[in-house]
Amino acid sequence: MERLLRFVAAFEPRSARARHRLRLRQAAGQNRGFRRYGGGYGPRAQDQSRQTGAGGPERAGRRARAAQHAPAFAGDRSRIGRRTARPRARTADRSRGAAQEMNSSRRSASTALGAVALLAVAGAATARVCFDVVATDMVYFLVRASETPRLVPLAGFVALFELLLLRVKPRRLLEVFAPFVLVLPFLPFPPSVNLLAAYAAAAGLTVYRAALVGAFDGKSARQFTGRLPLLSGLLTVLMCALGVLASKLAYDRLFLTMSDWGIYTAMAWNTFHGEILRGTWPVPDFSAGHFMPGFFFPMSVVFGLLPSVFTAFGCGALALWGSAVLVWLFARKRGFSRPYAAAFGLIWLLYPSVSNLNYTLFYGVNAIVSFIPVFFGFYLLYEAKRYKLAFLVFLFSLTLKETVGIFWLGWGIVSFFEGRRRDGVLYGAIGALYFLLAVKVLIPYFAGADYIFYGQFEQLGGGMTDILLSPFTRPGEFWGQVLRIKNLQLLVLLLLPVFPGALNRPWLLGASALLLGFNFVRGSEEIVNLVLQYQVETIAMFTVALVLGVRQAKASGRLPRLLAWRLEGAKKQNTRLAMTAGTLGCAFFSHVFFAETFYGKNNVGKIDGFTNAQEEVSELKKIIPPGVKISAGQQLAPQFLFRNTLYGEQRPEGEFVLYHIGDDPISVSLEQHRKNLEDPALAPVWSRRLDDGRTLLLFRRGADLPRLRPYGTVRPARSVLPPRPAATEDGIRCFTATFLPGENGGVLVRLKLLRKLDAFPRIYAQALFPDGRVFRKSFFFADAAVAPEQLPVGATDEFTIPVSPEELANSEFGIGVRLLP
Repeated sequence: MERLLRFVAAFEPRSARARHRLRLRQAAGQNRGFRRYGGGYGPRAQDQSRQTGAGGPERAGRRARAAQHAPAFAGDRSRIGRRTARPRARTADRSRGAAQEMNSSRRSASTALGAVALLAVAGAATARVCFDVVATDMVYFLVRASETPRLVPLAGFVALFELLLLRVKPRRLLEVFAPFVLVLPFLPFPPSVNLLAAYAAAAGLTVYRAALVGAFDGKSARQFTGRLPLLSGLLTVLMCALGVLASKLAYDRLFLTMSDWGIYTAMAWNTFHGEILRGTWPVPDFSAGHFMPGFFFPMSVVFGLLPSVFTAFGCGALALWGSAVLVWLFARKRGFSRPYAAAFGLIWLLYPSVSNLNYTLFYGVNAIVSFIPVFFGFYLLYEAKRYKLAFLVFLFSLTLKETVGIFWLGWGIVSFFEGRRRDGVLYGAIGALYFLLAVKVLIPYFAGADYIFYGQFEQLGGGMTDILLSPFTRPGEFWGQVLRIKNLQLLVLLLLPVFPGALNRPWLLGASALLLGFNFVRGSEEIVNLVLQYQVETIAMFTVALVLGVRQAKASGRLPRLLAWRLEGAKKQNTRLAMTAGTLGCAFFSHVFFAETFYGKNNVGKIDGFTNAQEEVSELKKIIPPGVKISAGQQLAPQFLFRNTLYGEQRPEGEFVLYHIGDDPISVSLEQHRKNLEDPALAPVWSRRLDDGRTLLLFRRGADLPRLRPYGTVRPARSVLPPRPAATEDGIRCFTATFLPGENGGVLVRLKLLRKLDAFPRIYAQALFPDGRVFRKSFFFADAAVAPEQLPVGATDEFTIPVSPEELANSEFGIGVRLLP
């Protein structure tokens, strides 16, 4: 009977066959894969039927009834019904297939349009950050951009990104480039630091997702990674050399100031000669207000053996970029292969803060950068479970600077919550106690005064207790400073070069939170930037968190799963590769945008605006004998390191007084300069005017010395161009400008004083030429080497414009005067 039912069902429509199969299963006593026994299903019913013997006859009766009804069911359809049922089923199948095909086409079209739009966003963002952004400022987090967007690069980059559609499926491009939605909130507005940070993060995450789906699994990618160790080593040497070169260029142009690198260098030099931890510039003091024996004692030996400014530049470069070797070694000790370790070394080299700390604005390499190699050495020992040696390195690091104790307190708190409770309590307690000991006992004892940096927190209170309780006693001042937007921007910029790898160890990122918090509430928003030394401990900790974070990264972790959201075909075995490659991408773009280099947006070319003054310094060294005491200003004092004993320009100890005046904020004030001119014990003996507007002045103590007279008298001459008046903004006519033939075909501009003055006259000249060239010059009349009241009417001064008289006549030339008291 079952064979007959199957034979009949074979000639029926599909729906009828399905019903026959159901009847067959019912007739056979089957339902959902279980055999039916008696009144129940499953093994329990089977056992029950076997025990009672029930169900057998009933089951046979049901089979018989099913067999009787089956032919009637099969033959119940008419001939017309059998002919029309099958075409209806086929029509329904075709309709469902067409609908599915239409939906699939719609989804494909939507995916393609989404990929086109996303690639256009990526191309437009790339064009803006590459061409519209001219320069960045990491002190105030500002961006200087072109006045109008450059449409040709914009269209070119959009087209270039769209070409990817010819090689890669739209769905894959949509998945990989999805992070570029991060730039959308900033793209319609003028370029800003926020746009650059969002672009760097989006680019890094795009690299991460591309690596996760196997984009870098090819032969060429393997060859590149095989060369990473060599590339990392070469770049380490190159960047150390570039760092020394950049420091030398800034030194020659009087860009680097005596604070801070010069102070620490002079103090180490004094320590070598027996003046232990004592300095003389700007005033005689102890350890520049800090307690740093761990830096001064080793460096005193180094400077004693190699007394040169190049020693300071070289040691700074090794502590900064040379620490990439320690990062590489640390990664190797944690089990990474050579290419991975080299990649971590590259990330350190690309860290913007590392490059920025070479100049530290204009203060030079700070002594605290010595913490970087010491901290990496600590982690090399600590993670290798050589705890005793690591503890000794920890104790030594405290002596580098008293504020390091605050960092170790934060590290101890983090370690406690990560499960290393004994180490957390031990290291944190020792760090906090050492900081309190240094600022409350050691510094007041040796310096004879309280910790000088309390004044930076005066808005929060007058002492350590007031500062610590300020979140509760003065919540407005405290939280108002902590929650500033610039603080958040700084945290993003510090984290960006190690993103996303370091986020696998989020607790470690909080180790420097206390130290950063103190800097946030120091009263000045200007110290919250990416160039000063207050970020040293943070970047070292973030780099360690990167290596340890990538080491423990797993595809099943929260962060990898979040970053691979809606990414099909992700390879779990590529998780560490993707983390490293993505972080390297973020670090690269951060370096281009924010690092102070010869080639990036934050370019060191700004020092080109400062004149190389080594010829003038050579003249000064011929006048000032070695070994004599000098009272020198910020920018000239470093030129006499290791040669003379240096004091501040206002100190009376120096036989010579040397400084500069100008428009820059580092110059000596005109009030102080006037006092020196009026001091009968000081005589101006030398002055030079630099092309950048600064004037160098040298005084010597002695009432009987001849005084400098840096101005001329009226001489008859024929002007090659009509004379012009030089007046103040108020219309006070002070000078007449006469144009004479100058050297090398230039124009000599002679200024003649027309009236008595009671303020220092500063001259501003500018010429705009038709071809776009600009000539600008500013200087003090007579180098301000004479009190303005002593300038006679008819006194003259000169400067040269390096163009022909015809070119100057066709230019827009103007000359003005400002009277500065």
